[in-house]
Amino acid sequence: MLWLAYFLAAVNAVIIGISFLFIKVAVTHASPIDTLAFRFIIALAFCVVYMRLAKIPLWTITIDTFPENCYSSHVLRNICSVKDF
Repeated sequence: MLWLAYFLAAVNAVIIGISFLFIKVAVTHASPIDTLAFRFIIALAFCVVYMRLAKIPLWTITIDTFPENCYSSHVLRNICSVKDF
């Protein structure tokens, strides 16, 4: 199983390296803010596609879905809830 760890480490290095090279080239053609915005839009698109394919409703993830010990007071729970929208 040690070969699997080495293989996955190499794959991780390749992914990080390609990402670094892409950003290096992208910043020469666009501003850093534009590049960041594009990266976040692409990430959001992948998340939405994954949630649609997994049949996860988009608006069901709220602070109320976490256990009670994740927040300190009822005020925080009421402020962070998305169910009122």
